[in-house]
Amino acid sequence: DYSSIKPVQTCGLYHPAATGYFDDAEAYLKWRRESLSDNRQRNIIGILCYYSQIMEQDCAEIDALIHALEGSGLLPIPVFCEGIYGRHLPVEKRMPWLRFFQNNGDRPELLLSLLGGRFLSRAEDIAVLKKLDIPIFQLIKNHHQTPKEWLADPEGINPVSMVYSLAQPETAGLIEPTLIACTKASDTGIFSCGTGPGCSSIANASRRISKGL
Repeated sequence: DYSSIKPVQTCGLYHPAATGYFDDAEAYLKWRRESLSDNRQRNIIGILCYYSQIMEQDCAEIDALIHALEGSGLLPIPVFCEGIYGRHLPVEKRMPWLRFFQNNGDRPELLLSLLGGRFLSRAEDIAVLKKLDIPIFQLIKNHHQTPKEWLADPEGINPVSMVYSLAQPETAGLIEPTLIACTKASDTGIFSCGTGPGCSSIANASRRISKGL
């Protein structure tokens, strides 16, 4: 016997302290504000990451970023999605994450994107970003080096990552490319995360964002 089929949620709101995922920004914000219970006026920061990272529990840098932002007095809204869909779909299907950042008075001050490649599937989609009207920072995950190797490398990231994580997002207007994670395949083929609570790049990025708002 098999259990009944359950729908897969490929776009939603994530937090490491939650027991599940949220499908409504207002419900998420209410839950998180009550959980923090410090009565601080926190600026909202959007985070955009891949659904696959959450499902595979490959989200150490996302969790560290969330905690760092909250520690800096900010309120992150972490949204996962499958990426940017094909140009033949309507905008609400191409960019399903948009609705989480258009919640009336609870709009984010800026968006941090961990998506790689082309951020827009159509040139005219730039109008959507203009309507959103917030800066979008490009965050980078290096899949080929440990943090120590990256620091010692005068070239920084490799040519493939240069295109995927820098050049293509930049064509859509994403700014402030910032490396926040390094991973490297071990001899067994298993990826080990090179980030942790002491990752200085995440802490520095959080402080810069907090001071800039």
